Parts: sequence; structure tokens; C-alpha cells
Amino acid sequence: MKENYFLDDGAYLVSKLLIELAKSKLANQSLPDLIANLKEPEESAEFRIKLGVDDFKAQGDRVIEQLQEFVSTQADWKIVPNNYEGLRISCTSASESGWFLLRLSLHDPVMPLNVESNVKGGVAHIVARLLTFFQTTESLDLSALLS
Repeated sequence: MKENYFLDDGAYLVSKLLIELAKSKLANQSLPDLIANLKEPEESAEFRIKLGVDDFKAQGDRVIEQLQEFVSTQADWKIVPNNYEGLRISCTSASESGWFLLRLSLHDPVMPLNVESNVKGGVAHIVARLLTFFQTTESLDLSALLS
């Protein structure tokens, strides 16, 4: 959250939720009322792409830079600005209608890839396009994406 300087702080989030829950009780609402308008994606998946080099942080940074260049050649993919963790891309084609986030793990030689789509088959479509990019990149174990 911006107000907490974008720190990954579960306790802060729980505190915010408890405050909102107390406010909703005063307004005769329940927790389900607070989330009633939130939409679930049609599909979502997480893949953990392993980096096969000793200096995995440098390799991960290179992969993210190269992905930025690749995305710039895709007419219906746009970089979401002000992302503080990896690279988030909005996928706007009718067959994808979603987004993905590729980031580098802080501690492990892994790049988690999260993909969501609002249409059936959208995750597979996004992943297929990403494979075009990933297969040209060295030292990546793509078995998670291929299974």
C-alpha cells in the first residue's frame, strides 16, 4: 500500500482490514458486503521459472530487461507503470484479457510468473506468447511452463 511505503507488511494489511470491518459493522454491513463487487478472474496460474546460474540476481535482472524490450514489440501488451516488484504487463487482446507479472525472488534462483485472464484459455494464450520470448533466453528452466 502506498500509505505504508509499499512495504510487504501483512500485519499492516490485517490492521487495515479490521478497521474496515469495524466501519462496516457500524453501517450494518458484513465482510461479504465489503468484497461483493470484486471480480474473480476466469483463470489464474503461477509458474516458478528456475534460473540455472550462480549469479541468479544479475541473470534475473537481464531477463526482466529483455522482456521489457520484447513487450515493446507486442501491440496488445502494455507495461503497467509504477510497479515496484518485477515487471507487470497488461494483455488487452480479446483472447487474453488479463495480465502477468514476472519478478525475481529475493532469496532463491527463481522467477515467479503470475498470470491471470478474464477469458477461458487466456492463461494458455499468454503463456504461449511468453514461451516465444523465454525460449530465446539462456539459463532458464522452462519445465514449469511446459507441463
